[in-house]
Amino acid sequence: MPAPWPADKRVQVLGPLDGLRPLFSMVRLTVAPLRFGAGLKGKVLDSLAADVPCAMSPIAAEGLSLNGPLPQTVAADADAPAEVLLRLHDDPAFNVAYTQTGIRLVKDSYSNEQVTASMARVAPPGSAQSTTAGGDVGLARLPRISEPSYARDHAAGSDFANTWPAACDD
Repeated sequence: MPAPWPADKRVQVLGPLDGLRPLFSMVRLTVAPLRFGAGLKGKVLDSLAADVPCAMSPIAAEGLSLNGPLPQTVAADADAPAEVLLRLHDDPAFNVAYTQTGIRLVKDSYSNEQVTASMARVAPPGSAQSTTAGGDVGLARLPRISEPSYARDHAAGSDFANTWPAACDD
């Protein structure tokens, strides 16, 4: 019978966490080896927003407009994840360039202002798309991206909503 996971004593199972901020302060990089999924991956955005590089599978990268050094951390085959992890771990210049680009991506594409502007283009206040039977909901009543409901409803319980504002401050 196989040994109970994790057999490697270097692996520490933390269990449930109140938030990801303390965890991100303890790690040098993250890994998102997703084999299936759809839409934006909150775990990748969480990592980028926390200024922590993320090695990811092509599925984890889907929907993200990766630029600069970010696409170089998408591991497309079986050998690539180890190479990406080693590079993120051992190459300080690449790590710094990656984290700076990741923070900029989150700030430029996923800030409250950007999400609100995108929603306004799709459903301008007063349009049929932005109203309900109860009247005009407008954009002023949309939940802010930094509210806990965003993490619960859109990032599968991640802490993105609570990490990005601090990480994106100039």
